[in-house]
Amino acid sequence: PHIGLLGERARSFSRRLSSGLATWAARLQMSPYRLHVKGTAGSGKTQLALDELRRAALKGQKSLYVCYNRSLADAMKATAPNGAQVVTLHEMGKEFLEGLGEPVDFKDPAVFDRMARAVVTHAHALSGTFAAIVVDEAQDFEHQWIAALVGMGNDQTRMMVLEAPAQRLYDRTPCELPGWVVLNSPVNYRSPRAVVDAINAMGLTDEPVEWGGAVIGEEPRSYEYEPGGVLAATEQAVRDLLEEGFAPAQIVVLSIRGVGSSELFALDPSTPVAGHRFTRSVGFDEY
Repeated sequence: PHIGLLGERARSFSRRLSSGLATWAARLQMSPYRLHVKGTAGSGKTQLALDELRRAALKGQKSLYVCYNRSLADAMKATAPNGAQVVTLHEMGKEFLEGLGEPVDFKDPAVFDRMARAVVTHAHALSGTFAAIVVDEAQDFEHQWIAALVGMGNDQTRMMVLEAPAQRLYDRTPCELPGWVVLNSPVNYRSPRAVVDAINAMGLTDEPVEWGGAVIGEEPRSYEYEPGGVLAATEQAVRDLLEEGFAPAQIVVLSIRGVGSSELFALDPSTPVAGHRFTRSVGFDEY
């Protein structure tokens, strides 16, 4: 089997299957439009968000997409239509502060709290600017942040708040939006069935995840090692994937350790692992 071709077919099927969330959300009628989506990973929330931004663009209207993580914002900026403003919450706060002539120093330990407070304080200044507002990754937002963003809309503004409760990274109060229509989407269209089964078997989510994808996949494998053996175990795992036909560019090595304590990240860039060198981030910009 050609692994690359199978992978592309799987992605194509996943995109098509997960488009159902966007389809049904578009068919909901309410006034004002206030939709709170609670969806598992791979349920189609990103497609739903993009569909909402494109809907506004087709009407020549401005839209706003706010998320928590920089990597997601960067990915959305690459695909969002003209007329859509895509920012992280803190990026939005930075723009407010700099617009007021207040410099932002990323060496300040309190800089991110300061940017978040700026959104809470000044978001109302953009009230009525956007025809559609989408808040994504709401499981990682403070309640006051969501309230400030929601407060930017009026009765004509289409508003969506999207979250994946099982992916909550911080001990924050769950998002509550009284009076909003709630749409639950527990179906994962992206992950292979074997992965979904493993998630449910290990109880990694509060509620079971439903599989709705097109790929059965293989059961996840584990490689045990003694202290000091992580590099050898990683090399063996990579070598096994290469022997199965995966190309180096199709393999990602993730470390749960921080950059400062990761043995993998500490490797000299010229050091090969299973005969191949890593491509990796070498630093971060000020955002």
